[in-house]
Amino acid sequence: MKLITDFLVGLLSLLLLGCSNAHQRRQTSSKKTESNELIYEIYADDLWATVVNIKEPKGRKVIFPEGGKQRSVVIRKDVTNDHKADLLVNLGACGTGGCMYGLFVKVAEHRFKLAFFDYLKNPAFIKNKKGELVLQSSEETEAGNPYRVHFTEYRFEKKTATFKLDTTYIFEEHFSRNTVIDSLYFQLSCKDYDPKNMFGNSEVKISNVRTGKLMQVIKSDEFWIDQNLGFDYKDVNFDGYKDLLFSTGNGGSYGSPTNNYYLFDTTRNRFVYHAGLTEQEQRSCWLLEFNTQKKQVISHEKSGCCWHRTSTFVFKEGKLKLVKRHTEGMDVRDRLIKKTEYF
Repeated sequence: MKLITDFLVGLLSLLLLGCSNAHQRRQTSSKKTESNELIYEIYADDLWATVVNIKEPKGRKVIFPEGGKQRSVVIRKDVTNDHKADLLVNLGACGTGGCMYGLFVKVAEHRFKLAFFDYLKNPAFIKNKKGELVLQSSEETEAGNPYRVHFTEYRFEKKTATFKLDTTYIFEEHFSRNTVIDSLYFQLSCKDYDPKNMFGNSEVKISNVRTGKLMQVIKSDEFWIDQNLGFDYKDVNFDGYKDLLFSTGNGGSYGSPTNNYYLFDTTRNRFVYHAGLTEQEQRSCWLLEFNTQKKQVISHEKSGCCWHRTSTFVFKEGKLKLVKRHTEGMDVRDRLIKKTEYF
């Protein structure tokens, strides 16, 4: 009996010793984990301060560029969904590649873990297609072209409690503008926009507001875009129906502005390109004039300082017909010569 009792006592002692050793190992492991997490202390004058003071972990030198402990807060947001305010801080060292940023995830009062440390441009937090909050960096692929942007996204990894590179891609944004005039709905869009010459592959969808029915689609690579796809909607052939004018830049004589003209055809219920108006304006040194009272179209041409011509047109069977031309010029003796022709 005594032998059995001694055996049980010895077994119990071994179990208690094992538990004690396991507890010590867990404590040691916990200390190592906290040490490896590099907990930073961050202080501010108030809850919404834009400048904070960062104290590095014990036994660790400052890893921030440019030295110093005072840094600017760029974004204050709960990015880990634990109801604590995390901090995206600008750490300096700014250059063409952006600035160095640190994302500090709040662990406890004044205690933060560094969850991200890298260069970013135009940093922002957005939700991806899965509904996850990601840290995004973006920059134009070509200087001055806001329609082609390179994005880099970092997603929060719960296992390591850090933001890791998730995806990088180029997004080609299309210029678009929706406008309702009278009973028509214009959807103007442009793909492959070139900021150097301000042209692209434009598409204009025209629908009836009341019925929602698509009436027509106009496509062109000649429409000029300067933040807006310029167009006008007015009656230029004096038939009582409004027509479409799309800006094509400054391709006229002496760099004057020009348009592509589309006249409304009542029999086809659509806008039809009019070559006569378009080409005449390209020869003109300014935009065409439309005299609604006399139902006339007037163009102005010039050559150098001393030759000017004004031409007057009317519409006949849908085409421009020249009815009057007035020309002023100088002869070899510098005498002013005026000539008016009627057709």
